[in-house]
Amino acid sequence: MKRLFKVLAVLLLALTMFGCSKPTETPEEIEIVIWHTFTDAQNAELEKIAADFSAAHEDINVVVEQQPYADFDAKVANAVRSQVGPSMIIHYSTLAASYADEDLLIDFIPFITEDIGLDVFQDNVIESAYADATQFDSNTKMYVYPLNVTANILFYNKTMFDELAIETPTTWTALTEASKNIYAEKGIPGFGMDSLTDNFILWLNQNNIPFINAETKTVGFKHDTTLELVNWFAEGVNEGYFSVAPTGNYYSEDIGAQTIAAYIGSCAGASYVEASVGDKFEWAMAPVPQTEGTDTVTTAFLRGIIGFSKDTAHDKALYEFIKYWTTPDVHASWCAAFNALSPYFATTESQIYIDYLANNESMAIAQQGVEFSYSSPSLPGSATVRTEIDSMMKKVALNEMTAEDAVRSAVDNSNAALAE
Repeated sequence: MKRLFKVLAVLLLALTMFGCSKPTETPEEIEIVIWHTFTDAQNAELEKIAADFSAAHEDINVVVEQQPYADFDAKVANAVRSQVGPSMIIHYSTLAASYADEDLLIDFIPFITEDIGLDVFQDNVIESAYADATQFDSNTKMYVYPLNVTANILFYNKTMFDELAIETPTTWTALTEASKNIYAEKGIPGFGMDSLTDNFILWLNQNNIPFINAETKTVGFKHDTTLELVNWFAEGVNEGYFSVAPTGNYYSEDIGAQTIAAYIGSCAGASYVEASVGDKFEWAMAPVPQTEGTDTVTTAFLRGIIGFSKDTAHDKALYEFIKYWTTPDVHASWCAAFNALSPYFATTESQIYIDYLANNESMAIAQQGVEFSYSSPSLPGSATVRTEIDSMMKKVALNEMTAEDAVRSAVDNSNAALAE
């Protein structure tokens, strides 16, 4: 009997201790909030990616919040500086540069280094995208996680080119001669550019002239070749065979209206050309022209993920989500929905991506040049430099300033902005 009482006593004590013990805590769910301005297929694909990841990670919930396009950047700035903003946005490095000194951004390098190693990551991404993403704080911070790229290509009226026996121009000299021929025969400009600034930077890169020196925070285009380039373009505008601006809103409309024969624009604009041209004539696409005697050089425009830091657990969770997003098949599907290119070699080898390019000629053409692309430094004041270049090109082309005065003004104003 005593032994029975002792056993019961031990059981009672054990039950009492168990009943009084603290229950195991469930980890608190981490919320990742994405703000974006995408619509239709892009929004649907992003929501699918977020839902699939959240379903596989019970402690992380990714929330996708569509925002109005108007004043998006200002809204983000106000929100994150008030510590009520999103976890991430998708944008260019120029925007990241505006936050770089405010201790608001996530530096992805420590997460990558701990996970797979920075060398492994770098080997899987195109050089220009890696350079653009890691250009901050003397190339020691990655404030932009590469997501997708686009590139410029040449759109042209193939029916007109064939009629005039003009071959697809592969150099600027050939494009100039083609434009003169078109103007002489058809009375319309042969060529225009969606972005005077981006094409000027392309010319600089093709001529081995620096755009911005990030170390000295000065521009590098105070150069005799710059004067030649500006005067070359201005001469074409003044003689009628180059266009300085579209007659309406976009060159994609002008090419359909046959008020211009060719223009350089984003590979993502092919659908607008197709809608504008319809069945009026045959149109085609080609890589951007090159400068004779130099290596192939193009320009790629990187859009990446800018993360806003909250705490270690949150930032690590965001990194895990981004890593999932950029796995080959997931990322290939995203690129197809977004109508953009991947900066990752592993993604470009995915069958989904290969099929995507097989059915998208503009992207396939752009993909050919991505590996030869250069990125432009993004630092406070670089947006002003872009504005100054656009103004410089237009003022010379419209005979408002000489090339010498316009270049001098652009250099001085640009350096002043970069020095602030």
